Amino acid sequence: MSGKIGADAFSYYVALGDGRSYEKVARHYGVTKRGIVKAASREDWKFRLGKIEREVVEKTDQYLVGMLVKARTRHMVLLRAAGDRIARALTELPIDTPARALRAAEAVLLLERALVGGPDE
Repeated sequence: MSGKIGADAFSYYVALGDGRSYEKVARHYGVTKRGIVKAASREDWKFRLGKIEREVVEKTDQYLVGMLVKARTRHMVLLRAAGDRIARALTELPIDTPARALRAAEAVLLLERALVGGPDE
């Protein structure tokens, strides 16, 4: 083998994902696996990869928290709007339709309690 291990070998190794191996990196650069093992040891690839993977998990968790906060906020805004509309309906509709408005109000209350983690009774 006459290739040279590129300066970006570690980046290539990380980019391989779950199927990564020193053998694949060696083939990519046209070098021996032993050469890759030496480079990986010298540059502490295992430690660096672990650090990267921990950071990915942390950032992914932060992103998911943000998504859930946005979704919950959207749901609360929709429920508040529905609740306001139902409250208006209870005061403005003819006497024969408040029962429907009350059922809708009950549904909104149950959804709102579920959303904020309150009692569902």
